[in-house]
Amino acid sequence: MKRFRKKGVFAKTLPYFKNYMWGFWVGLALCLLSNVAILLMPQIPQLIIDRILNPALGEKAVYSDSNVFSFLLDGFAEDDYFGMLTVMLICMAVVSLVKYLTHYLRWNITHATMMRGENKVRDYAFHKMLRQSPVVLSRYTSGDMLNVTNNDPSAIKDLYLHHIPFLAGSVFSIIISMYFLLMINPILVLVPVVTGCITAVIVRGYNKILQKKYNKIRQGNVELSTYIQENINGVRVIRCFGTEADEMKRFEKRNAAFRDNYVDLARTSSKYSMIFTFLGETVSIMSIILGIFLSVNGNLSVGEFATFTSYFFTINSNIVFMAGQIGNIQNSVVCAKRYFEFADRPEAVADKENPLPVPDKPAISFKNVSMSFDDGQKALDGINLEIPYGSRVGIMGKTGSGKSVLMKLLNRLYDCTEGEILLDGVNIKDMSVEEVRRKYSFVMQDVFLFSESVANNIAFYDEDASDEKVVHCARMACADEFTTKLTDGYDTIVGERGLGLSGGQKQRVSIARALLKDAPVILLDDCTSALDYETEKEITANLFENYGDRTMIVASHRAGSVAYCDQIIYLEDGKIVEHGTHDELIALKGRYYSVFTEQESLREEEIN
Repeated sequence: MKRFRKKGVFAKTLPYFKNYMWGFWVGLALCLLSNVAILLMPQIPQLIIDRILNPALGEKAVYSDSNVFSFLLDGFAEDDYFGMLTVMLICMAVVSLVKYLTHYLRWNITHATMMRGENKVRDYAFHKMLRQSPVVLSRYTSGDMLNVTNNDPSAIKDLYLHHIPFLAGSVFSIIISMYFLLMINPILVLVPVVTGCITAVIVRGYNKILQKKYNKIRQGNVELSTYIQENINGVRVIRCFGTEADEMKRFEKRNAAFRDNYVDLARTSSKYSMIFTFLGETVSIMSIILGIFLSVNGNLSVGEFATFTSYFFTINSNIVFMAGQIGNIQNSVVCAKRYFEFADRPEAVADKENPLPVPDKPAISFKNVSMSFDDGQKALDGINLEIPYGSRVGIMGKTGSGKSVLMKLLNRLYDCTEGEILLDGVNIKDMSVEEVRRKYSFVMQDVFLFSESVANNIAFYDEDASDEKVVHCARMACADEFTTKLTDGYDTIVGERGLGLSGGQKQRVSIARALLKDAPVILLDDCTSALDYETEKEITANLFENYGDRTMIVASHRAGSVAYCDQIIYLEDGKIVEHGTHDELIALKGRYYSVFTEQESLREEEIN
């Protein structure tokens, strides 16, 4: 989608609503037509009073060019009160019908079209979140992302559905009302003009204050949502440490700040609302006095006076209403700015135009690959590695040595900052991100399970996978035995993030999920850390025996997990410090040898 980086908020929203703007314009036209009907209504009582009621009571009929419906009574005799009243009542019915019909059509049309625009805004934010680099996403809290993907699109939609049409309708009503007042007597327009100028000055300052208030409210909402979500995910840790009271105090502090932000906004809004109301009431009294003076001097008829008061109160109420709508618009603008702050960020890992095809059975090459993050520290430094298709590669190293980063570079969660990764000699950056990722079955170190059944978690990549395939993959990952003992077997629902399963059980389900994808390259990122030695050994044997024709890259802290690989690399500070087969590294008696012998000694002690 084309971006509008240097344009304002409204210009940025247009591409999302481009196909639905007809609904906006139709709705706006119907809104204005409905306002016309409302503004025409006071014209009818004016004629009824001046041409029917007063003459029927013995007063002289008043003929005036200020009424738009005067022509309807031109053909009637002065004393045909019944005929004139019938026409006026029919006219009133027609105007009322137009008012209600346009209101009904407007809401049905604009709601349907603008909701589609909101869905498009939300879809784009979700798509952007799925495609964005983890480095960029780490700068946003979960509360930020909830607002960007849920609340902000709704606020942007409200600009077109509510705020802009209502504001335009208010301005239109004020202009038409002033036009009718001008027709009655030009002097009557002076008061609304002065009122409008004073209001415009006040609204300008009010507008700036509101933007700051809504920024604070949105940020408070983000912080509160993030804190709640973190406590939901960490509720077991909180209970284990017995810190419920402490967490409650922290929550109350954030909740109080959230409340205070809204109370502060309410105080500001009520203060300005009082100013606008006081201004309107004062001017109303002055206008009524002016109208009485003109009536006494014969410059206004009784009907015109009644119409004048109706239009002036319409102007006054719309001025106050406009102030409220400006506040609502500021809220939507704040949300839109934060939304586009995220949506306008370029994807750190993006497709090139006309990407090259990804080979089915790729040989992988690392050529002087380095990876640096924003802080300037290198996670990987000068990696050179050849991985023929079908080979097994083990990666070892201490925490923070770069094992996970290397895996994520292969899966294009990041793109390397120096050097290149090649698949059959072609740079991985020249290929489609989605197609590259389809070639990998990636079991990540941080296991995440969805709030679904065990079977649905395993069949995540292919929802139509047969039960036999799901069970087969579970058996390969040693997950079948414990799954069949669950309350509902494979239909057992696991909680959010796999609550209800142990760490080792979650790891086995995640391995089964990767195996069901049946990709040519299997990436295992320290995914057996919670398993005992025998279970890990069984899974490794199953993988080597049943998936031996695939490339397998295993990152682990355990030397036993990589000992049977064709080649092993040992990372330290992002560099390869040892590289060879198990036997070669044992003979070298370096870092790998030290870790292997130490772990074997500990394992033998546990067995004994």
